[in-house]
Amino acid sequence: MNVGDVGTINYAAEVAQQKRKLAKQIGDCLQPSAFDQPTRYFAPLGVVKALISRPAVRVALGYEPRAADIDPALLDYIVTEAAVLFAILVHLGLEDQILEQAMVLFQRHGVRDQSLPFEAMGHGSKLTMVDPGETIWSAERRSNFYDRQWIFLAPVFSTKHPICILEKNRILPFNLDPGPSTIDHGPHVPLRITIPRSHVEDPGNVVRIAQQPCSRFLSDQCR
Repeated sequence: MNVGDVGTINYAAEVAQQKRKLAKQIGDCLQPSAFDQPTRYFAPLGVVKALISRPAVRVALGYEPRAADIDPALLDYIVTEAAVLFAILVHLGLEDQILEQAMVLFQRHGVRDQSLPFEAMGHGSKLTMVDPGETIWSAERRSNFYDRQWIFLAPVFSTKHPICILEKNRILPFNLDPGPSTIDHGPHVPLRITIPRSHVEDPGNVVRIAQQPCSRFLSDQCR
């Protein structure tokens, strides 16, 4: 093996590592919901939007520097209109040409982040609509999408709308605040819950929710 071959192998390994980097970053950003039992995990919207940058998308699609350039319209669509969709597909393990083909199908059919969540309705579902021949969206891959999409669809709240109606599969973006309480509450100690800034339209308002009232309210109104 000559020096050129070694360089090619090292370069290929570096490209492969870069492709896996985004999937790892998405996996590492997942946070446990303090509300759900058993514990479910959600991806903070602000982190997802930050990770799905133009350079990251190029690498994930296989457009590393030595390759031909990506369609700029597709790149703009992914970053500005379909970042969450793209993150879901990366989390599912799609990459290179399959990932690009899936996003092209979404773009062609006008599917964007606002189209989520997708409902699992057999041949009437969004995924079978964009890919009726199942060249990408096999039954198994569709099932995985329907299950995992909720990780990326934690709701965004606003204190201007105190009552919310959510699908039962929504994962609440509640983080447990481990800070100690200095107030004696007797046998019922409230939990302090924080919400990531990207999940509150007016993050200047501090939201603290006691465990029992939160449970009753959400059971009646949001689940």
